[in-house]
Amino acid sequence: MCKVSVIVTVYNTEKYVEECIISLMNQTYKNIEVILIDGGSTDKTPEICHKYEKEYENIRVVHKENEGVSAARNRGIEEATGDYILFVDGDDWIENNTIEALVWLEEENESDIAFIIKAGNEHSTGEVLIGDGKKMILHILEISAGEVWGKLFKKQIFEDVKFPEGKLHEDLYVMPTIFLKCKKIVAYHKGLYHYRIRDDGLMGTEIKGNLKDLYECWLDGIRKCRLLSSDKKFVKDLQKRYLYDVLWYFYNIVCLMSDEKFKESVVNISLFYKKTIYIYLINSAVKISDRIRFLLISICPMTVRNFNILRYGRG
Repeated sequence: MCKVSVIVTVYNTEKYVEECIISLMNQTYKNIEVILIDGGSTDKTPEICHKYEKEYENIRVVHKENEGVSAARNRGIEEATGDYILFVDGDDWIENNTIEALVWLEEENESDIAFIIKAGNEHSTGEVLIGDGKKMILHILEISAGEVWGKLFKKQIFEDVKFPEGKLHEDLYVMPTIFLKCKKIVAYHKGLYHYRIRDDGLMGTEIKGNLKDLYECWLDGIRKCRLLSSDKKFVKDLQKRYLYDVLWYFYNIVCLMSDEKFKESVVNISLFYKKTIYIYLINSAVKISDRIRFLLISICPMTVRNFNILRYGRG
């Protein structure tokens, strides 16, 4: 039975980490180790983690300075002794059969990666889809934002791949490289991962205002794909998919930013949309409603923000 290393990044998650740990200890697949990487929590998170470390032999707690999610995940990879690696955020939780399902999918299909989707995703149909890296990177960006959580990786994938420390949106930096290295990836369209949105996690509220990192992430992903693939159509399709996600991300966080952070970022938001919007205005495959949204935010981001707050409230 193959061993799975579950890397859990935690930072000030005292309200949620217990639920996360219990969901891991209740897994039907038992050959797992849980590595809790605490990024300098200032609440009772370390105390809770150590309580479970004493109770279970397969839990280890590692403390480090708060250097962000990337540094925490890289440390977790160094500590891992399993054949597979699964990332789980410390404020999330997974269904009891999640790891068993992922390991079965990996071994049954001899794949490099197996992944599930988050609970509540509209694509949670139970369908299984198999493809190479090019097919599946486009697929995952279509159904989610390309996060690393909820995915079972062969550990050897990370022998020459590290998360970029000091950068936000770290998932999107590494996913193209990882996926294009893989000959076979299997997707299980089942919502077994329960994702929780917070403003005070490892990335904190800064992620909502750091547009520069997200833009650089998009450019970096495209550059990597150009280097790793000579398929021009694939690179073009990926560029459109990446950019679409970035535009939607900006649109969705406009009303979540603090007033101060929005004032700092409003010029960059508008400029970014103005630089990229033409790709979608001339693309008939993009819904008219989306084209209108992106056009409006490029012209009058403050108006869009105020409308969103009025309609939906502030995050």
